[in-house]
Amino acid sequence: MMPPRGSNESTVLWALTGCGIAFIYYFQMFNGGWIPHDEGTIAQSAWRVLQGEIPHRDFDAMYTGLLEYMHAGAMRIMGVTLLTPRLVMLGAIAVWITTIWSLAFRIVRSAAAASGLTVLAMLLGPPNYPAAMPSWYNLFLATWGLWALVKWSEKRHWGWLFMAGACGGLSILYKIAGLYFVAGALFFVLHMAASAGPSKEHHPRAPARPFLLFASSAVAALLLLELLLISVNLNLETIVNFALPAACLGGALVWQARSVDDNWSALRETVRGWMAIMAGVAVATAPFLLWYASAGALDDLFRGVFILPQLRLEFANWQVPSIPATVSILGAVAVLLIGNRLPRVGQWGLGLAVVVIGSTVVWGMRPETYIRIMRSLQLLVPLSVCLSAGLIASPGEESSARRPVMLAICWTVALHHLIRYPYDAWVYFYYVAPLGVLVAGGVALAIHERWPSTHAVGRVVGGLRLRPVVMGVCLFYAGFLVIGPNRGGVHGPRPVFEMRPLMSERGGLNVPIHEALEYGRMVELVQELSDSEYIYATPDAPDVYFLTEKENPTRRLFEFFDGDANVPEVIEMLREREINVVVVNRAAGFSSIPGGLWDYLAIEYPLLQEVGRYYILTKATEGA
Repeated sequence: MMPPRGSNESTVLWALTGCGIAFIYYFQMFNGGWIPHDEGTIAQSAWRVLQGEIPHRDFDAMYTGLLEYMHAGAMRIMGVTLLTPRLVMLGAIAVWITTIWSLAFRIVRSAAAASGLTVLAMLLGPPNYPAAMPSWYNLFLATWGLWALVKWSEKRHWGWLFMAGACGGLSILYKIAGLYFVAGALFFVLHMAASAGPSKEHHPRAPARPFLLFASSAVAALLLLELLLISVNLNLETIVNFALPAACLGGALVWQARSVDDNWSALRETVRGWMAIMAGVAVATAPFLLWYASAGALDDLFRGVFILPQLRLEFANWQVPSIPATVSILGAVAVLLIGNRLPRVGQWGLGLAVVVIGSTVVWGMRPETYIRIMRSLQLLVPLSVCLSAGLIASPGEESSARRPVMLAICWTVALHHLIRYPYDAWVYFYYVAPLGVLVAGGVALAIHERWPSTHAVGRVVGGLRLRPVVMGVCLFYAGFLVIGPNRGGVHGPRPVFEMRPLMSERGGLNVPIHEALEYGRMVELVQELSDSEYIYATPDAPDVYFLTEKENPTRRLFEFFDGDANVPEVIEMLREREINVVVVNRAAGFSSIPGGLWDYLAIEYPLLQEVGRYYILTKATEGA
């Protein structure tokens, strides 16, 4: 996945430099920062698998299941700690970075520029939230599958499409959102057939034009499915972010399908490509499905992957940012355009002002400021895809070798971007932004090639050249992306607080000192007070079970699946297991404790100790 054949030593050196900087930047923060319930979900699920339980059959797994089995195997080898999943992800990132560089090089054909895009992709990716979430593996596998699609466009060997399908199948096994990449791969193959244009041999155009009809029907079906998906929150924001990119690409596809002469040949090529992709999906997923079938758990798998998420999304829903919140990026564009018309001295002055003001904002940044600035970047992904669709639909004289690469990336990004819906918390942008960087880079280069500075359009976008104002804006965003996670941005490492390892044998992560002390005291108290292998931690506290090394007596990681109807079952479980310690999480993100359960706990567990966000409730001993 490194430079193509024919590369010289300078290209290899640039590749090593860009990939090395990106990897080192991630490495110096990969074990810091956390969201407790995310880390607890990952770790407790793997621990339960390690004890012989099967996700969905024996406990309510949050994802498809492959992530849990992979982390369980890693814990068997490297130890049962929160750090182990991150070490696995560290290895995956090393491979992912080289793939990003290879794709970037195919777009810009400059080793130095490819290295710059690789570093930028990393800045907008895993360091912002280094937890080993399945969505990162959706991104990694989409990138590797994308590389296979590009290789197919170069070699036209069906094995590459099979590999892309296999990447999509594995992605589905991590999280069902992997379906988005599979859909993107199918439409890329269809679009490549539509892009062939008139055949070299003369083929009279059939009146029925079956390929155009097929392509139009496929695009219409895709858009209908997307609208159904976002129909619960259908508004301008969701349409612009999630439906518009696919609509623009679909329009370009249908437009180009009009010029296909040999309709039946294009249809045959599409069907063969789709069969190769779906064969890869089937081969990748078959062993997993056979394992569940042998355990009699296929019904549980279906319920856990397709039914329970509907309940989850009712509680875990985050609105897409409003258009005004995202178009603030136009402020940066305005600065570029204004600076482009200033004399040289004015440009340097404006560029310096941007750097000084930006440095002040970034260095004194609060988490809410970080989120506002990041929101300003989010519209760049759908808009870049839409602009690229327009360029694809009206090919100019720019590099034809880059066109299939951009087509593959755009279809991948347009549909993988749906991973942000409906829980569009700030972190979900990072699961797609690195690929968005490649799209934006390709669009900028295509505009530069098609409309040089002598053209009217070129003069408008002339601010994109490396002038002082552009340098100032770039330095602001680079500083924001580098300093942000280190100054309280999102949930990356936060040296604004003193960092300390979690005070638990199963820890391994560096967290702010107040959290390390809080969890250390909580773990110590639970282990001291509990006289059973079980405790009951609620609500939404999988991290408590894992760090205290106590078993979860329920099948749930989060309590919102059951609500009030589950109270009698919980009370019966507490009595049967003779559990004498209950840990109450007062900072739960999704669930709450039903009133009936509170009443029972107040009577049966009268001894209370408060440790930070936790109440530790204990039964009174006999004779006390």
